[in-house]
Amino acid sequence: MRDKNIVVKLLNLITIIILYYVSGKNTLFMYASTICLYNMYLSCFQHITIKEILKKYNYHYSKLKILKYVSINIIIICLLFLISSILISDAINIFLKIENTFLPYLIMSLSIITEPLIKILLEYLESYNKPKLSNSLLNLYYIIEFILLILISIITIRIIKIPIYISVSLLYLSKTISFVIISVITYLNIKKENIKYIKVREEKQINYKNEIKEILKNNNHKSIINVVKNSYYYISLIILYAILESKYSYSINTIEKDLTFIYLYGLTFINFVIDIIKNTSKSNKSDSVINYIYIIFEKIITITIIISITSPLICKIIFNNSENSMYLMMLSFLSIFIVLYNTTYEYIKSKKIIYTSLILGIISKLILTIPLVNSFYRMGYNLIYGDIISTIIGTSISIAINYVYIKIKNKNEKTFEKILGTLYESILLCIILVIFQFIVPITKTSYIKSILILMLYISISVMFIQLNIRLKKKQKRG
Repeated sequence: MRDKNIVVKLLNLITIIILYYVSGKNTLFMYASTICLYNMYLSCFQHITIKEILKKYNYHYSKLKILKYVSINIIIICLLFLISSILISDAINIFLKIENTFLPYLIMSLSIITEPLIKILLEYLESYNKPKLSNSLLNLYYIIEFILLILISIITIRIIKIPIYISVSLLYLSKTISFVIISVITYLNIKKENIKYIKVREEKQINYKNEIKEILKNNNHKSIINVVKNSYYYISLIILYAILESKYSYSINTIEKDLTFIYLYGLTFINFVIDIIKNTSKSNKSDSVINYIYIIFEKIITITIIISITSPLICKIIFNNSENSMYLMMLSFLSIFIVLYNTTYEYIKSKKIIYTSLILGIISKLILTIPLVNSFYRMGYNLIYGDIISTIIGTSISIAINYVYIKIKNKNEKTFEKILGTLYESILLCIILVIFQFIVPITKTSYIKSILILMLYISISVMFIQLNIRLKKKQKRG
């Protein structure tokens, strides 16, 4: 069973945009904070899969037994997350003085169990030669979730108009309801197989305890990497709220509005862009590790420049508000480091290096956040920029350690000239787009004009990229 495809991720982006318009003047800060923690918790289950283990056995009883044991372990882990979520909600209530945190954090933590359970349940279904059905049901799970999320938000926020913290809590029911629906469909499909769960003699020799240990431990570093990556966002959100409210006396509404845009709407858009880059940059067998990293770097830096220059237009088109364009621009620069962060970790086999780079990166983030926020305040800039810069520095330290390790393992690769060439090309593209602003300025304008201007800027960028590709081909032939 595969992960979310690009269409499902597009639907997720559309759902979040609809949520932006449905919420209106209501700030969904509580949803932004809980979804950041939700993603952090969910990352813990990324490595858990029963697909390969199930291939080893032809016995129906053994397969069911593995499904049950893994499910029990997932439930136990989720109970620990439930306890920690309650403690976190209490801490936020006491130290940040944010009221009504208990219910949203409680319902969020209860819904964590749905995705890992649906994953292994569909892998179990797939083991009976139903991969297409399994993937279809997974996509259906997300589609139902998105539809329910929109319906619940409209009913609770626009029609009934209940308190926002209750609305946020109810939004997580979309995950639970979709889980129940897909579980029932899966059960009915398995029942059609008329499987007889009879224990045979050979199954007595199976050590289920060792099998479950292997499932939980195998590739667990991948989950740890994603947990740390998502912790950057949650740490930023909490620390920023505390600093802006207590030290600099920002209004609560302004803090919640800005942080919700960055860590819910803006980050969802940027993550979608990152997913597009990943899907269009599949590694070929002929590509070396360093060369693949260079290809990723080349694409992300070009897209970052386009987004950063046209961010007022993008914000106007998507959010009907260009005021937050600077946040989108900063997030687009952060995306360079997120992509390289993810990519470099894919090629490191040494767990010692992985854990060292993760720890040094997150510690740097924690140490630098407050000093950088204070520095940006003294310089007269937006304080949130200081936090984003601290994230960039933290991830950069991890990337640097990873890259040095990869470079040592691939000594014959020469990429400095390529990277330098890409930087020159990116600077040239940036200069062209900046100069073009004098001809067709990016100003506050109507919705239709914003679309036309954005298309014009994208066209110029595409023409520049195509011309650059042709020049490179001519140089190779020469």
